[in-house]
Amino acid sequence: MPREALAIGRFVLGHPIGRRRPLRCLFDVARWQLTAGAEPRVVPFAGDARLLARRGETGVTGNVYLGLHEFADMAFVVHALRPGDLFGDIGANAGSYTVLAARLAQASVIAVEPVPQTAERLRANIALNGIADRVELHRVAVSDRTGTVRFTIDADTVNRIAGQTDAQRAMCDVPCTTLHALFGERAPTLLEIDVEGHEGRVIEGARRLLKDAGLLALVVEEGSGFGLTPDSRPVRRMLQEHGFAPAIYDPWARRFGAAEGPRGERRENVLWLRDRVELERRVREAPPILVKGLRV
Repeated sequence: MPREALAIGRFVLGHPIGRRRPLRCLFDVARWQLTAGAEPRVVPFAGDARLLARRGETGVTGNVYLGLHEFADMAFVVHALRPGDLFGDIGANAGSYTVLAARLAQASVIAVEPVPQTAERLRANIALNGIADRVELHRVAVSDRTGTVRFTIDADTVNRIAGQTDAQRAMCDVPCTTLHALFGERAPTLLEIDVEGHEGRVIEGARRLLKDAGLLALVVEEGSGFGLTPDSRPVRRMLQEHGFAPAIYDPWARRFGAAEGPRGERRENVLWLRDRVELERRVREAPPILVKGLRV
């Protein structure tokens, strides 16, 4: 069996949904591998949401296989948000979190995606799910300053503000702003920040938002999981100074736990909570999400 197929199988069977629906998920993997092409097609997502997917789109393909690719974090966003809340999807890519927040939770969304081609895929998924009236799309990069930056455009889900190691990559110039300028006087209830190593600069440009009690939690990509790397320490200090504490979320039990998680578990994102009591009430009372025939 090819190495790629083995890796996909291990990933699927180690995923919380894959462990409970192994045959269904493996069947969906096989069907996708046999039928997917370069042209996008509509695929089921979670609940009544749908996505446009094509071969090679890493994040969207994970949702095809498993329903919720980033299981705990995606379930948390849907369980914690309410109609009328404002969700910030910073580094939205093709729009998985945007669709979950606006379609399933009925929240308003500010979605940020700087890469032109990816922003068009995001726009198409917004239209497909009938949520254009609840989503504000910005084709900009986000950092701790305004201006213009060079941005990679050929790296799928890991496109980023270009650094010294990206000299040979395809790039384009994009406008750059801060979360403070982007949100103005509006206060998001939740923020999801996935900007491929630029998280610290994004959070540095969001000090007003961090002070606003209306911001209950953040989902922040750290890449290295819960290990404290030199890059993640300033981000952690800044969030802790504003009253946020790291946690993990168990969607099956609707409970928060210690941030370390099970031994050996690798997590891309860290969940930061401020008003834990309010969030516990919200996730406990949220209706279930139907994912691969399971009620989450």
